Amino acid sequence: NCYPVTSIFLNPSSSADSRAFVQFNLVGANAYVFTNQAYLPGFSVWQAAKGKLEAPRVSPLKMKKFLYAKFLVDAPILTVSNRNIGIGFFVRGRSEADIRNIPYELTKIFIQQNVDTSLKEYDLNLRNVKLSNMTWVEYGVNFAKMYRKRDNRLTILGANAKYLTGINILYANLERLKVHVDTTMADVEKLKGKVRFNEPDWDAGRGFAFDLGITYKKTLEWLDGYYANSKKSDCKYIDYGYKVGISLLDMGFIRFNNTTYKASIEGSAKIENFQEVSSLDSLLKYDFKASVKNNSPIWASLPTALCAQGDWNLNHHFYVSGVIIKNLVPTRMVGVQRANLFSVAPRFEHRQVEFSMPLTFHRFIY
Repeated sequence: NCYPVTSIFLNPSSSADSRAFVQFNLVGANAYVFTNQAYLPGFSVWQAAKGKLEAPRVSPLKMKKFLYAKFLVDAPILTVSNRNIGIGFFVRGRSEADIRNIPYELTKIFIQQNVDTSLKEYDLNLRNVKLSNMTWVEYGVNFAKMYRKRDNRLTILGANAKYLTGINILYANLERLKVHVDTTMADVEKLKGKVRFNEPDWDAGRGFAFDLGITYKKTLEWLDGYYANSKKSDCKYIDYGYKVGISLLDMGFIRFNNTTYKASIEGSAKIENFQEVSSLDSLLKYDFKASVKNNSPIWASLPTALCAQGDWNLNHHFYVSGVIIKNLVPTRMVGVQRANLFSVAPRFEHRQVEFSMPLTFHRFIY
């Protein structure tokens, strides 16, 4: 309610009827990584501050591994909420990465760059193992409007329109790998995968994207003659009993044109002396059909997602909110995927201070 320079990226309709008349953000940064692939033994904040960290170790839990990373730099962001509308502009630099469906055995190969030979015989049957990273800058405008005010019910519509400058794309998808390993021989029954990447560069690609959102509020007072942050209604703010919203985020693509590389690999083979394979690269280059294209355009999807929000007023400045974000980008589509999450956050919200305790379930369960 009080920080529209951030909330418009969750639901763009939040800039209208905001408690902040004008808000300006000069600069901000955020870095976040979440994974179950590896861990830092003996980690402490004090040791990390001194740069004394042990090398990461592969998690021994034999379950499929994932990683999600997000790096964000906010340049100037401005929002204005007045009368029936909200407007704003923003400049943001974003880099997102995700790794999905990596089995325990492949994680050891990626991190340790060798093949575990302690197992005499085992099978791998993998589908849609994915690694992706994309970095871009977006320049956007925000617009929201109170679409309908009737009795104590308020409906707000909003949108963000964004022009995108692409910097890099890296996408690798192992669509299928079925292999049987027996002592020193690997029988690859089926292998199919593709890789897309470019050499990082400013303005390596260009694109467009949109965010769309709607918010419905059930207010505690009648809305006749109400205008947000306006002398027409004595600058009065009417609180709500509850509000719900839904939004579509990051609907768009970037077309990378400069120094691109596209490769596909497919086939089957029997690999003798499997224990002598020293890296993943040497394994994939062993007698498989491959096609390579250079400087061919790459279309990459943004992390499109569906987002639902709810907020309930418990009175006396206490609220509880809930957010669900569901990724809409399939694994086989070139681009990055947003992490699925569910969050509940009780909070105390006052004009001068706010305190909250969010509880977030990544991938809905972690």
